[in-house]
Formats: sequence, C-alpha cells, structure tokens
Amino acid sequence: MEENFNVGAYASYLKVENIEFLGMGGFENCNDDSPTMGLFLSNQPSEKPLGSTGTFNSTNTDWELLTTYMAREMKEEFHPGSAVNAIAEVQGVTIQDLLVLTITANDGKILEGTFSGDHYLDSDLNVTRRRIMEGNFRLRIIKE
Repeated sequence: MEENFNVGAYASYLKVENIEFLGMGGFENCNDDSPTMGLFLSNQPSEKPLGSTGTFNSTNTDWELLTTYMAREMKEEFHPGSAVNAIAEVQGVTIQDLLVLTITANDGKILEGTFSGDHYLDSDLNVTRRRIMEGNFRLRIIKE
C-alpha cells in the first residue's frame, strides 16, 4: 500500500560543534490523527562528518539512524533503526531488511534520497512488522 507524507513535510539540519543532526518528516493528511513518518540521522558518537551525500544503515555504529512511523490514529508506533538493532542483537534475532537511508543530493537547500527497512510495532521484534520499501523524499532544508 502506497502512502504519502507530503503535508507539512520538512528537513532540518543542526550542527553543534562536531555533532550533526539531520531530521525529516511529514504527515499523510491535515487531520489531527494523521499517520506520520519521521527520520533522524546523527553522527554521534563518532563525530565523523555526514557529508552531503551517502548511504547510512542502522548497523553502522558511526551513525545514529532512527525512524518512526505512526499509524492508525497515532495509536500504533513502528520503529526500526539503531536502537531496534541493539535489541535484535541481544535477543539473537535477525532483522531481514535493515533500515537504510541514502542521501542522493544535498545542496544545503534541498535534500533528496531514499529509505527502506523493517519497522516493528513499539520496537518489539515479536509482534507486527511493517516493511517500508522504496521510500523517497525531496525536501527543503530548514537550518536551525
């Protein structure tokens, strides 16, 4: 099922000393209970520069990569990413499709790229999984 999160869509960039934060997201519609999608990338703990383009996955410990997909009147929250990978490692569970974020263009004003990965309800690897494939974005960057 295809979903679009074009309402109120944004990308934000913040740099504090050597730490970079990149966030993006949007809503499906203008209703109070609209499904939402959000992504977050940071170079903590490594402080290695994010660069303008690149591919980031949730198993690389140089980056913190997280997303949240809120569904069904914002009562169901699905997560993949670095924190869920840590849970999977402790539980001995293999995540089929790890979270991957690819930034294909970033001129400081517009951010473009793709994302995909398995999202788990309330970060629980034993319950409902939503596979997000072929997610893409083209967003105006707000510098904070």
